[in-house]
Amino acid sequence: MTVHVVLPGGVDDLSVPSGGNAYDRRVCRELVALGVDVRETAVGGAWPRSGDREALARTLAGVPDGGVVLLDGLVACGVPDVVVPHAGRLRLLVLVHLPLADETGLAPEVAAVLDAAEREVLRAAAAVVGTSPWASRRLVEHHGLDPSRVLTVTPGVDPAPLAPGTDGVSRLLCVASVTPRKGHDVLLDALATLVDTPWTLDCVGPLGAEEHVEALRRFGDRVRFTGPLSGGPLDRAYAAADLFVLASRAETYGMVVTEALARGIPVVASSVPDALGDGGVLVPPGDVGALAAELRRWFGDERARNALREAARRRRDQLTGWDEAARSMVRVLVRVRFAPEWLALRERADAEARAVDLLDPLRETLLNRTPLVVRDLGCGTGSMGRWLAGRLGGPQHWVLHDLDPRLLELAGAGMTRAGVTAETREGDLTALRSDDLVGTSLVTASALLDLFTSEEVERLAQACAGVPVLFTLSVAGRVELDPAEPLDVEFQDAFNAHQRRVVDGRRLLGPDAVTAAVAAFERVGSEVITRPSPWRLGPDQAALTAEWLRGWVAAAVEQEPGLADVAPAYLRERLDADLTAVVHHTDLLALPRAV
Repeated sequence: MTVHVVLPGGVDDLSVPSGGNAYDRRVCRELVALGVDVRETAVGGAWPRSGDREALARTLAGVPDGGVVLLDGLVACGVPDVVVPHAGRLRLLVLVHLPLADETGLAPEVAAVLDAAEREVLRAAAAVVGTSPWASRRLVEHHGLDPSRVLTVTPGVDPAPLAPGTDGVSRLLCVASVTPRKGHDVLLDALATLVDTPWTLDCVGPLGAEEHVEALRRFGDRVRFTGPLSGGPLDRAYAAADLFVLASRAETYGMVVTEALARGIPVVASSVPDALGDGGVLVPPGDVGALAAELRRWFGDERARNALREAARRRRDQLTGWDEAARSMVRVLVRVRFAPEWLALRERADAEARAVDLLDPLRETLLNRTPLVVRDLGCGTGSMGRWLAGRLGGPQHWVLHDLDPRLLELAGAGMTRAGVTAETREGDLTALRSDDLVGTSLVTASALLDLFTSEEVERLAQACAGVPVLFTLSVAGRVELDPAEPLDVEFQDAFNAHQRRVVDGRRLLGPDAVTAAVAAFERVGSEVITRPSPWRLGPDQAALTAEWLRGWVAAAVEQEPGLADVAPAYLRERLDADLTAVVHHTDLLALPRAV
């Protein structure tokens, strides 16, 4: 799998660290470890208002048609005139760390312009990635986006030793850029009500506008503005902290909070519900009184301090690493990769693999049914219809089902060119009922069964009872590579386990789908025939072989992170070899038994 990543020019500048830059860098690094072909471009300038627009335009123009592009929202969202024209030929994903209009300190007219620009970009993108559940919900509600196109990839956190602290009470730490949005003024106003308490505060982070910072210098040596820290100095600042405090007015996630919790440091914060979880105290943003009350409780109530420490350590055990964040991003990329370009790349191999000897008994069953009404489940761009319509012959009306409206549009146009009538239906295929199939002559699908659960296959068989069914190209769980390598079996086993993974509480069938479907259709009285339908990939299909191999390796590593160390070298060697591959699938035909 190849992804072109467009980042802000200062992504590696440690003098101005930011959570967004850290997220971008770590996710890119972990994607490479998972076997993804990451091609980075950092575009300079003061985004979002005055970046290097020409460099961004050149970067996007240089991506081949059908390429998957992950754009940092700071770069993309302010320049719809540069980004949106590429939405038709590229699969654009926009990663939004913080909606542009949520940045404090913007003049209302500037915020309104940026807000409108962001909305135009996000509505044109193939998908939008939010960095927390809250952020994704806000993007959907604020910009009126289709929720199915807004996906969430939360940050990871590095494991860290427990922080010993200083005296267990008095040393406070805030890690954040010193800007109005981060609420240092709120924090200091709250601390001003506790001047008789022996506290000190370290404010770690880049210093913003001089006048803003100077307005905060009111407690002498009790409050230290250290500037940005990284590496050992930052680790020592965390290690010395007794309490972490963040009074942000707006955050999409709050990675510094999870970095504190990873060290077992108690937290009092605002605007970070997803990062904090139940690991600390959340106060309303901008509420000086609420923050002061929680700090007073921290200093004056030992039982409250112990409860906060216990909550932080419980949350510490729940945190996940950057490898999990990258695996989530891979799932997003795989979803987007099922784009017109990927489906076009595999269409020839699909057509050559399908078992044509199943068509004779199917045509015999459909004899004298005219016109045929064919339902294509998970139709994609309509390749199954283009392959099957001419082989069935006669008048036909196709009903095309898919979750992706863009694919449905392409499929409908393609079926019209194939000489049959067609209509499209957007919706959840697992919810199909027998009432939905009244008047249907044939139900068909390609590369779909393995994405169902056993319960969903049972319901599908019951819904299709009495209707002929042709399901092609279900994953069989076996791959033959020539030349062979010792690691082939390990990657195959991990890939098969990935195909059987749990997704949103659903245990996918993967390679077990055909066995489950045979039993389910036989239970509803159908006669079932299966045939092998392998892909046979060689040098004449090098592009498909490479793209399939990258996806195969990435899925295997996602399932078995222990393969990450060997995956890059394995993938390079396989891509450099004169490789041929047989990727086994199975076709299934279920025909109602004659009464």
